[in-house]
Amino acid sequence: MSPLTPATVAALCGSLVLFWVYFHLYRQSGKRYLRWWMFALAASSVRYLALLVGLLLGATTALDLVQYLAILVTGLALLQGTYAFLNRPFPRFWFGIAGIVVVWTVVGSGAQWPLLPLTLPLYGLLTVIHLLAGLAILRSDEFSGRGKSIVGWVFIIWGLHRADYPFIRSIEWLSPWGYILSAVLEIIVAVGMMLIYFDRTRAELEANEQRLAQDASDRRRTEAAEHEQRLLAEALRDTGAALTSALDLPEVLHRILEHIARLVPHDAATIMLVDDGIAHIVDSRGYVERGQLAALAIRFPVAESEKFTSMVASGLPLIIDDVHTDSKWLDMAETRWIRGYLGAPIRVEGQTIGFINLDSATPKVFNARHAETLRIFADQAGIALRNARLYDTLRRQAAELEQRVADRTAELERERAQLWAILDGIGEGVVGMIFGDAPDSIAYRYTNSALHRLIGFTPDEWDTRSVFIGNLPPDQFPATWSDMLNAIASSGLWKTETLVQRKDGSTFEASLTVSQVTGKHGQIEGVVSILRDISQEKALEAQKANFVTSASHELRTPIANLKTRLWLLRQQPERLPQHLEILDQVTNRIQKLVEDLLDLSRFERGVIPLELQRLHLQAFVAELVEVQQVEADQKQLELACSLPPPNLIVKADPDRLNQIITNLITNAIRYTPAGGKIEVRARAADDTTALIEVQDSGIGIAPEHLPHIFEPFYRAHPDGSGMGLGLSISREIAQLHGGDLSVTSQPGEGSCFTLRLPLLQGGTI
Repeated sequence: MSPLTPATVAALCGSLVLFWVYFHLYRQSGKRYLRWWMFALAASSVRYLALLVGLLLGATTALDLVQYLAILVTGLALLQGTYAFLNRPFPRFWFGIAGIVVVWTVVGSGAQWPLLPLTLPLYGLLTVIHLLAGLAILRSDEFSGRGKSIVGWVFIIWGLHRADYPFIRSIEWLSPWGYILSAVLEIIVAVGMMLIYFDRTRAELEANEQRLAQDASDRRRTEAAEHEQRLLAEALRDTGAALTSALDLPEVLHRILEHIARLVPHDAATIMLVDDGIAHIVDSRGYVERGQLAALAIRFPVAESEKFTSMVASGLPLIIDDVHTDSKWLDMAETRWIRGYLGAPIRVEGQTIGFINLDSATPKVFNARHAETLRIFADQAGIALRNARLYDTLRRQAAELEQRVADRTAELERERAQLWAILDGIGEGVVGMIFGDAPDSIAYRYTNSALHRLIGFTPDEWDTRSVFIGNLPPDQFPATWSDMLNAIASSGLWKTETLVQRKDGSTFEASLTVSQVTGKHGQIEGVVSILRDISQEKALEAQKANFVTSASHELRTPIANLKTRLWLLRQQPERLPQHLEILDQVTNRIQKLVEDLLDLSRFERGVIPLELQRLHLQAFVAELVEVQQVEADQKQLELACSLPPPNLIVKADPDRLNQIITNLITNAIRYTPAGGKIEVRARAADDTTALIEVQDSGIGIAPEHLPHIFEPFYRAHPDGSGMGLGLSISREIAQLHGGDLSVTSQPGEGSCFTLRLPLLQGGTI
């Protein structure tokens, strides 16, 4: 690192600190010469900053030019500040000389002249500036104090240093010391300038103080009497204005004591108000400072105090020159320090409502002028106290009214919060609207959270018209709206069923009920609408109708068979065994149908109990496959079982799980032609799920049937046996176990039913 770097950093810090000092001095005094010295230090800071950048990043012609110009500006600003301090105009020829030097420096920098011819005019000019500034300061009477000699001689030394600086800079080992010396001289000059500033400011302040003291002394001697009278009149005027403008009682009492201190000299003061013939202190001054708190709690019966009764009777102030020798004074330990007393009654409309008491530790301190002043003041204080009492009464009444309004508002807010909580808690969407004055305008609107869950729109997004009357075309809305209002006006209620579109584009069937909000004169002021999603109700109604139709159809056939066999039994008693066998088959079918219907009903109501047990899934599936092997063999089908390790453990109801797997295997046997193959697999899908797959090579399921295959009473093959409840019940059982049942199929290629069951934690062995 170049030895110039620390020297430059120190010089830059010093310049910035001195710039900050001059800046604050200029803000405080506004002196013009301080502003120029501040500019000089700012330019010097720029010079050191440019030098530092060149040392760190590499010197350039532009940075050197910035340094030279900053040095020139520093010198000119210091010289300008010196002329301003001397109250002399700055000679214009300096600007011409500086301009020539600037042109010389710019041209030389551009032409890359050697250092000596490039900088010699600049530092020659700076040498002259510093020498002239130093001589001017030393010879001037304007500069004085401790900093004069420092600044003058340092300027001269600095000027001589400017003359040798171009030569020093060309010597590498000596160049840093030139910068350091320049920075030290600059700091010494700045310190000296501040000393001059402080000495001059102190001298100016001392001179001003002397002039002010002399002027004040002359004024006091020549205008003493007139000033005293004017001060008294102004004090009384200000006191009256202050008291009449205050309405708060404590503020009035405080202002009374505050202004008394300006009018009449005393050591302590109290204000007493009279209530039911008892005078009590309501505010004081000087007692707390003396530690006389006990005296402030004393209550005085007016009729028992001669000084109070005399003031009440006369309405005039009372002066006691020495309370220790006056019979009107009641001797008490708490007030024994008092010697002189001045009191005045506070009267309002001929009634004495209180007293102003002034106490002094010096006897004979109060005179008639003080008494008259206090009397005038007490009269003004009486008016102010009356206004304060009236204001206090009005404020209490206003506070009571405000509290009642606040209580009623809080009650209404609670009622409204309860109403909103109820509306937000119900499942139906609610819209409340109060109509505005203009046609079709709405002054107020409320919607509950259930409505926004139904339609997907926020309160600011949804369209009032579509919510109220469905997805009507715009041209049909006015007529329908009018019909709705007419119906509400005649019967108070309007109901309809409509199709409502959600924000995502989906639709649902809804029931809309609109009732009126009437005003105190019976006019319709708004409406309240309840929007209810009836899609599920419609679906349940359709399912119920389908259930009744399907159940009736399925029961009709076995019942007809039962009746036929009973008739044949009567006609052919000799064939009783054959008829009984058929009757057993029919009754078993009816029993199975009823059980399936009961299971379906229980699943829909959620009342199916499960008896859960730990099951080893592979062993359980293997047993069921073995049971169905006989039926598969009879149909010439290959029934295979694939149960790879590890063993899977589930928690399930074995009877219900048997019902699912058996139903899937028997269906596969039923719909697989002879020579086909059925494979049952049990494996783990992942660490949490077990899969049981029943895959056949049968006739398969058409794509249009797949979405409905698990619906109750739905049969993909109309010629098949059964009611179409087996797969629906199987899926319900799977979901009740926390799993699911799904199918994939291609017509002519077979089907694969997949049962998913949750594994027990750590459910593999």
